[in-house]
Amino acid sequence: MRIAQKRAETEADFDHLCGILNRRGWAKKSSQLIGMHAKKGGVLCLMYIDLDDFKQINDTYGHAAGDDALCKVASSLKDNVRSSDAVGRLGGDEFVVLAHFYTKAQVNPKTHHIKTVLNRLTINHNNNPIAIKASMGTTVFSDPPHSIDEILKAGDTAMYHEKLQRKVKPLTLVDG
Repeated sequence: MRIAQKRAETEADFDHLCGILNRRGWAKKSSQLIGMHAKKGGVLCLMYIDLDDFKQINDTYGHAAGDDALCKVASSLKDNVRSSDAVGRLGGDEFVVLAHFYTKAQVNPKTHHIKTVLNRLTINHNNNPIAIKASMGTTVFSDPPHSIDEILKAGDTAMYHEKLQRKVKPLTLVDG
């Protein structure tokens, strides 16, 4: 009975499509990271990822292609972060990673690497590659955050700022 209960609790924390933590499981693991950060110091970094034009993939190529894109992103995140980091899918096309670093200098190389990897992803649909693009906002906490909601709100704000920056097109000067 205990084994079945433990299995049910574990399954309740995972996103079955993508094979990573769901919002509930991510919040649990993130709470542990916040506790570790409070004891050991360093910094916490939240990477909040939203797929760009995901609805267009679903509408153009079908939901199976959309599911492939979600799984590809999840797999890529798992492969490019440490097992101690909290990697989750909040729902839809939003993903989060919470990572503890001992110094702030460790954050930028890691976040740059993750952004680069994510924006090189493709899925194969009928022998045609489909690019997956993602906006990733990052927030660094030197002091332990008060709650998971605080972390998510800050990450969501950073991600939307990043999304807006990506949409801004440079002005071209015309000789007059």
